Amino acid sequence: SHFGTEAMPFLLKAVDNSDKAFRYSALNLAEKMDDVATTRQWIAKAGTVSDETKAEIIDMLGRKGDVLAVNFMKESLQSPSGIVRAEAINALRKLEGNKAVPVLIEHMAKGQDLEVAKTALQQLLSQKHLALVAAQLDKTSGKTKAAFVDLIAAKSGTAFFDKIFALTKSGDADEKTAAFRALKKVSTEKNLDNIIGLLLAVNNESEIRETKLAVVAAAKGVEPEKTENGKLLTALKNTNQKDRILAILPEIGGPVALETVSAYFKNATGKTKETAFEALDRKSTRLNSSHRI
Repeated sequence: SHFGTEAMPFLLKAVDNSDKAFRYSALNLAEKMDDVATTRQWIAKAGTVSDETKAEIIDMLGRKGDVLAVNFMKESLQSPSGIVRAEAINALRKLEGNKAVPVLIEHMAKGQDLEVAKTALQQLLSQKHLALVAAQLDKTSGKTKAAFVDLIAAKSGTAFFDKIFALTKSGDADEKTAAFRALKKVSTEKNLDNIIGLLLAVNNESEIRETKLAVVAAAKGVEPEKTENGKLLTALKNTNQKDRILAILPEIGGPVALETVSAYFKNATGKTKETAFEALDRKSTRLNSSHRI
C-alpha cells in the first residue's frame, strides 16, 4: 500500500523507542504491510536492536507470514538470547507449519528451549513424524530425552512402546519419570504382559499409580480380559501383590472382574479387603453419578 512505503522510515525508527506499548503499535502496523521489500527492511533492522526488540520483530514477522523470513528465523535459533530463540521457534511454526518439524527436532535435541520447542512440535506433529522423534531417544539423555518421550506420549506413539518401556528402568530420574508418565498413552493389549509384570515389580507410589493407569488403558474393553483366563485375573491368582490388581479390576469391565473383587472383599482380610472395598466403592460411585468420569 502507498501508506506502507511512506510510513516505513517512521515505523523502523519507532521500534527504537523505549516504550514497549509504542513499539507494539508500530509493529502491528508493520504486520499489515504485505510487500517483500518491507520484510527485508525488518530483517535488517532486527540486526541492529536489543534482544527484546529483536524478539518482538521476529514475532511480528511470524504473524505477517512472509516466507522470505524463514532463513532469518533459522539463523535466530542460534542466538545466545532465550527470548529471541523462543520467538524464532514460534515464528517457524507459523511460517512453515509441519515443514519446520525436522529443524525444531534438531534444535530440541541440543537440549535448548525444551518446553517452547516441545509445545510448538505438539501442534505440528502427526503420527507419521514420530519416527523422527523416536530416533532422538538413542542420541539424547536426561531432560532432553524426557522431552522427546513426552512428545511420543502426546501423539499416542504405541509403535514405540518398547523404547518407552525400556526407559522405565533408566538410571536417570527425568527419563524414568517421563517414561512412566508416557506408559498410559503408548500401551495396548499386546503390551499387557510387560506392564502387568511392571505393576507387580515397582515400589514407588507414583510409579505404581502410573503403571496402573497404563494397565487400565491397555486392558479396558478388551474382551479376553473380561474372562477368567484374562491376563489380569491370571496374574491376580499367581501374585502376592493382589492389592495392585484388585484396585483396577473394576475399571476393566465385565461381570467376572466385579465378581472377583466382591469375592476378595468377602473372604480376604486386612489391606486386601480394604482395597477390594475401595475398588467396589469407586465403581458404584461412578455408576451412580453420570458426571464423574
